[in-house]
Amino acid sequence: MKIIGNTQLAENTAKWLGEDYYPVLERAFADGELCPRFETSGNPTMGKTAALILQQHRGENINAYLMNYYLILGALKDAGFSTIIAVMPYFAYSRQHKQYLPNQPVSALTVAKLLEFCGADGFVTVTAHEPSVLPQLFSIPAINLSAMSVLSEFVSKKPEFSDAVIVAPDDGAEEMAKTLAGLLGNRKYTAFEKKRDVRTGEITMTPKNVELLKGHSVIIIDDMVSGGGTMVETARACSHHGATRIAAAFTHSILCGNALEKLRACCDEVIGTNTIESEVSKVDVSPLLAQALRQMDKK
Repeated sequence: MKIIGNTQLAENTAKWLGEDYYPVLERAFADGELCPRFETSGNPTMGKTAALILQQHRGENINAYLMNYYLILGALKDAGFSTIIAVMPYFAYSRQHKQYLPNQPVSALTVAKLLEFCGADGFVTVTAHEPSVLPQLFSIPAINLSAMSVLSEFVSKKPEFSDAVIVAPDDGAEEMAKTLAGLLGNRKYTAFEKKRDVRTGEITMTPKNVELLKGHSVIIIDDMVSGGGTMVETARACSHHGATRIAAAFTHSILCGNALEKLRACCDEVIGTNTIESEVSKVDVSPLLAQALRQMDKK
């Protein structure tokens, strides 16, 4: 297997696997057209498996990221790789996995179809927004990896959060909170009820079991932070109800605009993984990727 990628995450994954790493060079013409390429020595591709770990950077236009991904997939196919595994640490457009309003596209399905059309024979992502829909989106093998194990390992080394209650900002994150609480030695956990107006985006939140928060540190866990509104409102509510220290922990550091500044203003620590490169990407998911690729390559 050969690992092709554009960041330290891909290079780390190659090291875990003991495989060659080929960097992707990203280039854009003056009119915005993209022209990426991957570097190799010789022609070591025929009959080989390639894993493309192309990673989004914080602040990068997600549509340009996807176009680079499609172009490199095609280049790998043209180069003669027999099998190509598309590793997308953050599954772009995964929140649009169904129609929320009439006449909307199911954008996650379109992304999946294009990945397959461009040459992907398998798909790996981390903490998909709705993992259960992957079999409906892809006709190729698709694997969702949970980041909870590496996040729990990182948090367990922080004595200031040794008594932390794990908090889900909404019902969708409650299973993650339960999992993280279990991995940390059966900590207590709770959740907030969140409602978002699909037209205006306005969020209303109602806490559950607020008595668990008073006098304890809390770790708020979610799959991603984009604008930061949900996480910020949850942190403020936890503080209002007596939490002593607050950590925001999540897999995907999208962090649009001033989201990070807002989080830092109401949280004692902000913890993300390196599925997206950012200033708070403190937790490395490369061991998870390496394990999944090793299993897929055996099949």
